Amino acid sequence: MEMLKLVIFDVDGTLIDSENIWKKSLIETGEKFGMLNLGETLFPKIIGKSGVEEESILRKSIPNNVYYDFVNFWRQLGLRMLSENIPEKPGLHEIIEYVKRKGLLIGVGTATDRISTVNRLKQIDVLKDIDYMICGDEIKNKKPCPDIYLKICEYFNVDVEEAIVIEDSCVGVEAAYRAGIPCIQVPDVIQSTSLEIEHTLSIAESLIWAIRVIDEKYYME
Repeated sequence: MEMLKLVIFDVDGTLIDSENIWKKSLIETGEKFGMLNLGETLFPKIIGKSGVEEESILRKSIPNNVYYDFVNFWRQLGLRMLSENIPEKPGLHEIIEYVKRKGLLIGVGTATDRISTVNRLKQIDVLKDIDYMICGDEIKNKKPCPDIYLKICEYFNVDVEEAIVIEDSCVGVEAAYRAGIPCIQVPDVIQSTSLEIEHTLSIAESLIWAIRVIDEKYYME
């Protein structure tokens, strides 16, 4: 039976339902600037993308004369919504308790900056459970580059075969795949494609389902 020592979580879209907040704030921003249906037309293009990729897509989609006002309004609105309420993903506390009960290490690898990540993990009361994390402002090569996951494994001196990644986005899945770490995808706003199905250990409907996948792979004879 394979040995598991480390579980690495993404945060936004995996532990917290932040993607839907950003989608809602984008829709409201679009309506303010006279652009409708951005939740269906623009949001799927930028979700899970790096900052550079997101900016490139936004510049092609938002008129130049309102670009900076649009982006600033959207980001401030989204951050305000997140500061007021951070919805937890179903099964969040159950999977954290499960991982702790199994005596496994808990890592976090996120594209979000450290200050925002710490605040959000505090709000959902799991910061105390995290053994180590790397945030978006602490690593040069962002997902889908594998660096963030490899560095977390290196910190714990854990082989990639002894870790597992829980992710929601396609770029996160690709990062785990390129790192050689088994990955369970719990899709958020964007559903899995055939590529994610090929590159993951399993596609789980929820974090509760992810517990079952881990149990079956590592703990059931």
